[in-house]
Amino acid sequence: MKTRQFLAIEAQFASGEPFGSAPPMLERVHRRYRGRLVALEPHLDAAGALQAGAGDRPEFLRDPVLRQAIDSAYIHFQGRGVCAPIDPATARQVLTAAARELEVDNSVSALLSRAACAQASHGELQLRLWRRQHTQDVVTETFDRLVALQTDGLARLTEPGDVHLQSLTGGLALLDEVVPSLARSALDHVHIAAVVDHVHGGSDKERLQYRSFSGASIPGAIFLFPEALKTPWSAAEHVLHESLHQKLADMLHCYSIFSSGSGLTGPPFIRAVWNRSSAENPNRWPVLRSLYALHVHVGLALMFSIAASRLESLVSRYGPAPAFPPGQAARRSLDRARYLAQEVLVEGKETLGAGGLSLVQWLMGLLEQLDTDPPAALARSHLYLDLYERESKEMHALLTRAARSDAGADLPRLRQVVERVLTRDLACLERLGGRTATDSDAPVLAASTLSALADTFGLTRQEMILSFKALRRRLYASAATPEAVQALEEEFRFLVEGSATDMERLTAGLLECVVAS
Repeated sequence: MKTRQFLAIEAQFASGEPFGSAPPMLERVHRRYRGRLVALEPHLDAAGALQAGAGDRPEFLRDPVLRQAIDSAYIHFQGRGVCAPIDPATARQVLTAAARELEVDNSVSALLSRAACAQASHGELQLRLWRRQHTQDVVTETFDRLVALQTDGLARLTEPGDVHLQSLTGGLALLDEVVPSLARSALDHVHIAAVVDHVHGGSDKERLQYRSFSGASIPGAIFLFPEALKTPWSAAEHVLHESLHQKLADMLHCYSIFSSGSGLTGPPFIRAVWNRSSAENPNRWPVLRSLYALHVHVGLALMFSIAASRLESLVSRYGPAPAFPPGQAARRSLDRARYLAQEVLVEGKETLGAGGLSLVQWLMGLLEQLDTDPPAALARSHLYLDLYERESKEMHALLTRAARSDAGADLPRLRQVVERVLTRDLACLERLGGRTATDSDAPVLAASTLSALADTFGLTRQEMILSFKALRRRLYASAATPEAVQALEEEFRFLVEGSATDMERLTAGLLECVVAS
């Protein structure tokens, strides 16, 4: 795809009406919060002062803590019977503190006045990075509590270091070079960013598995773990990811995305087939979460596609590309976005309002322009193989960590589980015609050490991944009927799902081994 085509798609996504352009959305959001303050005036004295004083200071009402305090107070006094993130007494105190802050002429917001923010910037892209300045008061304490609430107590605010700021600045420079219009449009919806750290008791099971987050309970804020700030490449990806989430969050206040509140948390559910389901992170998503992921994956697909087309020059300025190359990352995001758009329009259509239907169709239009080599209609097997490949890498990494830990491991039991997993996978490969009777039987797993077992698993799984991908291309090219395609889909689904129990068992045993060390 030529540069001018990328630029045209970016311009549509960044500023196309009505879902791209940030200024109209931000104005609507501003009016929304002023309207809520009017409704709160009979109950809270500070609401009137805020409504009157913030009329010509829109940035003041983008304060994440103040916005949540307004929302929580509004829910309480409307008597909706919903548990809000901030209790009424605290919300009153936050509004009072914010009203006092309005008396300071140069105050951007109540939260920012309590932070010695570091500034990451490049060109027109700017991001404030939270640094604690004052002693704790109700505003900063509430910010801390909202972070804990969003992460079930598994993350906390921490002070950013120079290395974080350096990577973040490099990430903004990368965004400014690759998707400048889209990055500006998304960052317009971010009031503040913060570095957070993990809070856990030592078990990997208690550790959040993502590198960044944002959420409706902290509107206008994005949070980055140190793992997201190791390189400009990872910083760029996570900043764009979370900023696009905030843009969509504001969009929800502006248009009739959903009808009558349906689809927000309950059924219908859309299955993210590239994720293994767990109690902590089920892969059955409500339509709202699916819509957030769809919106982000279109943005990431655009960023990675452009980066892949100019990779050599970008590497010379921003360092080595990620281990997962931009071209492959673009393909993954395109595939996930297309799947989610199709599923939302089928499974979630009844939950969408007129604005929601228009949004999904608009995103589909961008995908059609961006994706010059889409998968077969209704194909899912490439998404199953995505999970298969990622799980293989995760399991190999765990086996390797356990081997290096010198902790006691039940090698015979682990070897038995690994052999069962690989034997099942080889049987599936044979059913699909990718392995003949003359091939060797199940791999020899007489490994005498955990290190040897890790090597055997890693090499065998890598060979299988390549075989399954090549086999999939050949079989889909020759599948003449929808029934034949469906049969192939079922085989690939069985491949990934059939070994899930054994994989979980293996993971549990390895985690115990690693933690014990």
